[in-house]
Amino acid sequence: MAKGWRRIVPLFGYGLVLLGCQAGVNEELVATPTPYLVRSPIAPEAQGTPRNGDASLTDALATGEAGFGAGDPAAATAYSEAIVRDPSLVPAFIGRGLVAMGQAQGDPATYQRALDDLNRALSLEPASIPARIGRARVYLDRFRFRGDPTDLDRARTELDVVLAKGPSEEAQLLLVRVHVAAGDLVEARRVLDAPVVRRVNGDSASESERAIARATVALAGRQSAEAVTAAMAALDAAPASIEANRLLAEAHLLDDDPEAALNAADDLLARREDDGPALFLRAAALARLGQSAEAERATALARERLAASPVYLARIAQMSVSLAPAATP
Repeated sequence: MAKGWRRIVPLFGYGLVLLGCQAGVNEELVATPTPYLVRSPIAPEAQGTPRNGDASLTDALATGEAGFGAGDPAAATAYSEAIVRDPSLVPAFIGRGLVAMGQAQGDPATYQRALDDLNRALSLEPASIPARIGRARVYLDRFRFRGDPTDLDRARTELDVVLAKGPSEEAQLLLVRVHVAAGDLVEARRVLDAPVVRRVNGDSASESERAIARATVALAGRQSAEAVTAAMAALDAAPASIEANRLLAEAHLLDDDPEAALNAADDLLARREDDGPALFLRAAALARLGQSAEAERATALARERLAASPVYLARIAQMSVSLAPAATP
């Protein structure tokens, strides 16, 4: 573990906060959203290009990129087709690995598939910054669903390697979320305010990432209005962003607006019906609205989808207790 880096045991206060129960909650750990990639792995700075101007390979990559940006798991098929055509194509391995991360939602085998692809990308291009950042994202995502603090150390190590090579806005913004996940809101704010993060380059994906980082910090600090504003900005910049959509639902709950939270969760579920965190947020919103029967059904769906996530199962158990009818005297 890096010097000064704290190991933490996840405090499953998220569900309690969403339902308005404040007892026993570490407020710095309330909101650390799952870090889905906003920028495409086939961005100009990504290593590896189709060989010999292969039009079919270019098409496969473009299909994967479009599906990836929309959060479509079918993007993995397009990336796989590109890899068959060119087994040395680094961006295709990165893209397929990050699609697998988005599908994992706690499943250890799927996370390993994601890491295998990213490791392959690094074996082909050891200097690949996108592959390093991709591994950091996978480790952070796995922590969010499975709760092993060792994954935070791994994510921080990957980002340290990237930042040692030079300034990287993407890595620095991801580091903000790592600090929030570790419960260090002071350091998260310091990194967020560092000059490289304030740089504006006009790229809409980067604008979304900046807004996601701001929303994450605002949620952790229980600044509900700021969190809603930042999450809406993130979604405006990247309307297909799963992460921004989850953040918006969570921010509305913190802002005591369960109806808006329900709408945000339903918007995401309309595009991604098996999204476990969205199902959980939907259940929390329904509970806040007093719709206990609907909340129980949504909770059951969330429990089924998130069966591989110890973190969410604990949160769901807490929420289920609050939904249980009082015992008859």
